[in-house]
Amino acid sequence: MSAQCFVIAGAEKAGPGAEQLADRVVIGKLTDITSPEQLLPGERTLLPQLPKLPTEAEQWAQNERVLLHEMRSGNPIRDASVDVNTGDFIDNTGYLARERALLQREGWFFDPESSLWSPITQ
Repeated sequence: MSAQCFVIAGAEKAGPGAEQLADRVVIGKLTDITSPEQLLPGERTLLPQLPKLPTEAEQWAQNERVLLHEMRSGNPIRDASVDVNTGDFIDNTGYLARERALLQREGWFFDPESSLWSPITQ
């Protein structure tokens, strides 16, 4: 999937939905989401809700449940692993690829202007 993105340096540049940063979930590769400076004020990852489990199958099942729970809120989810030059998804492998596939399967769309996944409203 191709997408376009711009670097988000602060909430004022976060594009549409920036005013709703009070509690925004961010997905991405660990290298893109584990440092505090990589998150905007009001953003959080799912990592605190994902303790290490014995098997990969159990780990993914837990990850999927937690992401689905967050998706039920209907709040946009920022994707932090996009190429800032081309806007394409990067590192679309592992759990991030599964998370993106889950978002798509559940009817969410990616907006390259804001790097946000949002539910399709009818």
